[in-house]
Amino acid sequence: MMASAVGCKTPDGPLARWRTINDHVLAPSPTVEESGDTRGPISRLLLPEFNPAKSSSDPNVAKASTASEESKIDFQKHNDEDTEREFDAAQTLYEAGNFTEAEKAFARIEKRQNSDAVVQMYGPNMKSGVSMNEQNPLNKTGTNNNWVRDAGKNLTSPFRNKKAHTVWGEKSLFYLAESQYQQGKLVNANDSYVKLMVNYPGTRFRDEVVKREYDIAVTWLDAVDPIAPPEKRGSFTDHFNGKLPFVDVSGTALQVLEHVRHHDPDANAPYGDDAVKRIADYHYQYGHWDEASTTYDQLIADHPKSEYLQYAYSRAIDSKLKAYYGPDYDSGGLDKANQQIEQMGRLFPERNAETRETLAQSSDLINDQNAEITFRRGEFYEQTGYPGAAEFCFGEVKARWPSSDWGKKASSKLDLIAKAPRKKVEPSRIMTLPGASDPYANGMTQGSAANGGGGGMGGP
Repeated sequence: MMASAVGCKTPDGPLARWRTINDHVLAPSPTVEESGDTRGPISRLLLPEFNPAKSSSDPNVAKASTASEESKIDFQKHNDEDTEREFDAAQTLYEAGNFTEAEKAFARIEKRQNSDAVVQMYGPNMKSGVSMNEQNPLNKTGTNNNWVRDAGKNLTSPFRNKKAHTVWGEKSLFYLAESQYQQGKLVNANDSYVKLMVNYPGTRFRDEVVKREYDIAVTWLDAVDPIAPPEKRGSFTDHFNGKLPFVDVSGTALQVLEHVRHHDPDANAPYGDDAVKRIADYHYQYGHWDEASTTYDQLIADHPKSEYLQYAYSRAIDSKLKAYYGPDYDSGGLDKANQQIEQMGRLFPERNAETRETLAQSSDLINDQNAEITFRRGEFYEQTGYPGAAEFCFGEVKARWPSSDWGKKASSKLDLIAKAPRKKVEPSRIMTLPGASDPYANGMTQGSAANGGGGGMGGP
């Protein structure tokens, strides 16, 4: 597969990290209207300080805004009538199954709607070929918003205006994406769906977009999955005909699933839990145990009534056990897995015999690992000359896990420590509280200084 040879196979590579950082769906950057700064990137770099209040206080702003209201209303009325007729014609093509021509028609409408929306903002009587900086009466800040009207018809700009959108632009953009989806142009369709959700966050087509995004992501994951059925796998040419991304198919699919989670976050959402499950299953399949454990935990926390809840518990426990590297590393995952085993016992009392056996084996494994951790801690104290602390650790192993191999070893260690000589362990000055008296000042141990009597650690 080309996806395995080009780009990142896993979502942990530099390409996936760059895509996550620049994902304007999950973390949109401030718009021009929100920041109040319409200057270009060079102007913002050279003059980082900017006060948008200077232009808003200009009396010419209110005068120019009032003067252009009537022309804007007339332009909007005329534009809606023409667009409605053109949209009906494009929708007729779509319903007839002529998706190629429908795509072209909806693309023309959507492109013109964005341009016309800017005309509505600044008025229809703009000069041909003249920069908006020179003719816009609202521009008193020396901005670099170079919108240009070419021959009184087309409006172009190197910068995208994120707030200049219309109702017809929303509908035409949705049907543009649908036309592309029906033709199998999944990459272009996904881009159009993303643009729709970014430009119109409260769009009426949210449910349809979420469903399409989920189907596209599943198609891409199956296309590069070596264990997927042959009929679902992609071919080499799919990277060039628009069905599959050119590089990093799986990473792009995971990003689309994250969009589904973002757009469908409710606990009872129809596709939210499915998206989280697919992300977690991908990490589990490729051995990303920490990511899989975290994602399954998110499924449990965010979708407590999901049909995948028991499945998520089982996979989360197994992922935590496989992410554990040994007694020399952090064992917090074992404690969390043990808690989830107890939760499964309460939530699913009627689980099948196979699940009960698996949980019992997992519990035994966790207990064995905790016993080894405690036993090795005791050995450390024994080797460093602290027999009292070592005796405590070995005693814990014998008390909590008496039937394990570590319990038997702890009993032997306790017999040897009982015969070993004891030595006095002086308290550490670091353990003295701020403002407290020095425990060595009167020849007392830490226990006698704090409690007014003898019997400190290792003392008489």
